[in-house]
Amino acid sequence: MSKMIPSIFLLVSLLIAGCNSAPTTPTNNPPTKPYPGPVTGAPVNPVRFQIDRPVKAGDTIVKGSGPAGVPIVIANVTMMGTILGGDVIGADNRFSIDVPPLESSTRIGVEIGDLTGTNYVWDQFQSEQFKGSGALTVPLVGYFQDTAVVQP
Repeated sequence: MSKMIPSIFLLVSLLIAGCNSAPTTPTNNPPTKPYPGPVTGAPVNPVRFQIDRPVKAGDTIVKGSGPAGVPIVIANVTMMGTILGGDVIGADNRFSIDVPPLESSTRIGVEIGDLTGTNYVWDQFQSEQFKGSGALTVPLVGYFQDTAVVQP
């Protein structure tokens, strides 16, 4: 036990010394490449993500609108975001996605899909002009640009 006391004293001394040391200052040399800022520009065609309503139990196709060329997925929000289907929104700003037969009283939602290989980034779609009437954030599940409850 007596050997531990000097070790603890040394550790505490080092911690105190580290806290009292002068902070380092960055050099005045500018970086060779500036750090890119956030992408704030919205797509040229700001079409709202919207699921066509009503969505009925037994439907096997979900239709709606959104910005052309954006990959999306249709997810079952009620079942923790289980992906039901996905596609890229057409040049006419419309989508039609095949899904398994929908069950009554569940909530489905439109999520931005994988944007890899596109000219888009997720941040571009976070302004109000893109949110559907049922836009929803569900903790631990995800952010949905629009949602709709499946009717009986």
